[in-house]
Amino acid sequence: MRWSRKGKLNVHQLLPSFSPGDAIGNEALALQDVFREWGASSQIYAEHIHPSLSNQAKPYGDYSGSSADVVLFHFSISTSLTSYVKRFPGRKILLYHNATPPRFFRRYNSPIAALLERTREELLSLRDDCTLAMADSEYNLRELEEMGFSRTEVLPILIDMGRYGKSDGEVEINLKGKTPLFLNVSRIVPSKCIEDIIRIFYYYWKCISPEAWLYLVGSPELGGTYLNQLQQLVSALKLEHVVFTGSVSDATLVAYYQSADILLAMSEHEGFCVPLVEAMFFGVPIVANNACAIPYTLGGSGVLVNSKSIPEISELLHLILDRAELRNRLVARQKERFESFRPVSVRALLRKHLESVGVAFPHPPASR
Repeated sequence: MRWSRKGKLNVHQLLPSFSPGDAIGNEALALQDVFREWGASSQIYAEHIHPSLSNQAKPYGDYSGSSADVVLFHFSISTSLTSYVKRFPGRKILLYHNATPPRFFRRYNSPIAALLERTREELLSLRDDCTLAMADSEYNLRELEEMGFSRTEVLPILIDMGRYGKSDGEVEINLKGKTPLFLNVSRIVPSKCIEDIIRIFYYYWKCISPEAWLYLVGSPELGGTYLNQLQQLVSALKLEHVVFTGSVSDATLVAYYQSADILLAMSEHEGFCVPLVEAMFFGVPIVANNACAIPYTLGGSGVLVNSKSIPEISELLHLILDRAELRNRLVARQKERFESFRPVSVRALLRKHLESVGVAFPHPPASR
């Protein structure tokens, strides 16, 4: 079946949670803009919608789809949307963002851990229902293929780079002179291994530079008691230069990136890791753990560590900061890698993948 350019085309998105600052929610908004630009009607429907975004999405129960519709289902956790999508009469396209192993959450947030226990079984149940299964990294694609999904493609996360146009001047002033400044941008959840970052920073602060600062940017919403544990660690180490910012605006995030000397990511699980691409865009050197999708997203750029040796990583950070030539080489290679994630490249892939399964948009792609 092919959706004709002559008829009306509906391409709607379904996702479990729609909240500010979330990478999947941000991508849904960016995809919606693209679908509308290409002439399709497009809405976002979610199971849980943050009150601040209630005008940008609708409860999924409000959706009454038809067999002529195309639905893009963002999948990353067990949700009542799965059974809903399976019953949906139209064409179903999966966008898989990977699912965090439940072991990370059992000590801190048992309800989330319980959902994650069921996630891969639900994913498998979708195997024969989807016309196309897209993964936002090669790492995620491998998992889909191992589970037997027959038609798969890679689609990197579409990032709206226009979000990064304005910086918060007051935050910039506050950060001035705080150098070296190490940055981590992620949800404050156990799989991100923030405690490793804090311990690395402690060594750097104690043995290399007491002037160093660490900013941990992200929401603790799903982490349960994890934030409290991290704060206790910071207190036990008597660290004064560690800041938990919580969720921040786009302008504030820009200020942090523009002020950062190194992005430090020690996560043990990632399906893509948008902050790596953001750091590429802002020219911030990356030091990251060699796990899951991280090496795929970096694609030979940044610095990967294979062992979490705290002294060695701390000395590596000092080496990058001390040698301008090394830092410049890292940033240049990251800029090259960033070209693969430019919206124009991802949009072209998206259109190619959807047209390959018969989705014909009324309008041609913009020449940009």
